[in-house]
Amino acid sequence: MACELQISIRTNQYGNFVTIKDYPNSGYGLKEQPNDDFVYIRITDGSVSDVQNIIKNVYGEKDLTQAYESLIEYETLLTLPAIDGFRINMYTGNANASGLGDMTRERAEGYLNKWNAVVQSGTKNSVIFDIWAFDNAGAPGMLQSEAFWSANVDNVIFTEDSYNATTGLHKLTVDYSNTVADPDHAERIVTDAGGIITEHVENEYLRFDMEGALLGARFRQQTSRKLQEILDKKQFYLTPSAVNTIRANGGILSATLSQFETYINNRIYD
Repeated sequence: MACELQISIRTNQYGNFVTIKDYPNSGYGLKEQPNDDFVYIRITDGSVSDVQNIIKNVYGEKDLTQAYESLIEYETLLTLPAIDGFRINMYTGNANASGLGDMTRERAEGYLNKWNAVVQSGTKNSVIFDIWAFDNAGAPGMLQSEAFWSANVDNVIFTEDSYNATTGLHKLTVDYSNTVADPDHAERIVTDAGGIITEHVENEYLRFDMEGALLGARFRQQTSRKLQEILDKKQFYLTPSAVNTIRANGGILSATLSQFETYINNRIYD
C-alpha cells in the first residue's frame, strides 16, 4: 500500500503537512497538479497508518498534521471594581526556544482592540493591557465592543442602566434601531455569553443582565480561540531543503518511509 502527502508551500505555511491519503485513490497528485500552493510526497512502501506511526513512535504524538497549540495564560495584575476592570498580563506558557507561539504585541493587539482593550506594553512573550466592562470615562468597554457582539456597533447606542460593584451585575439597554442587525443574532450573543434577556422589542432595543465574571470568562474564551488561530502553526513540517528538492522534481517526489523520516522537523525543538 502506498500513500501520498500534500504539503503547503504558501508563504506563511511553508512546509506544513496538509493531508495524508492512500494512493492512488488520493484525489490529488496527478489528478490535481502541483502548483504555487502545494507539492506532494508519494510514500512507496507504506500506508497512511505507517506514516502516522513514525510520528507516534518517534515523537509520541498522534497526527502528522496536528497544530502546535499555544497555551495562552492570563495573569491579573490589577483589579478595578468600580468599573469592573482589570489590568492583565497575557502570555503563552509553552513557547519554544525560537519563539514559536510567543505572545507578542504585534500578534495580539489588533484583536484585543476589537474588545476595546488598551495595550500598555509588550515584550517577547507578554502583552499587558487594561480592559473593563462598560464605559471608562468615555472609553467604551467589552459590552460595547465589536468582538463581544461579533458585529459592527458604530450605530448602536449602549446604555448601562445600573451596575452593582459588589455583585458585578450589569443591566444594559442596547438600542440597535438604526442598524440592520438581526434580532436573533443579538439574542444569541447575549445568551451564549451567559446574559439574561429581560426585554426585547425586535429591531428596536434589547435589555439584558450580565454578570462581570461571565463577561470575563467570555473574553478569555473568545480571545484564546482567536489568538490560537493567529499563533498556532503545524507542529510537524517538511524541511526547507526537502521542499526545494520536491519543487525541483516538478512538485511530486517518491520516497521510502525511512527517507521520509529524515525530511520531518518538529517545531517544538526548533
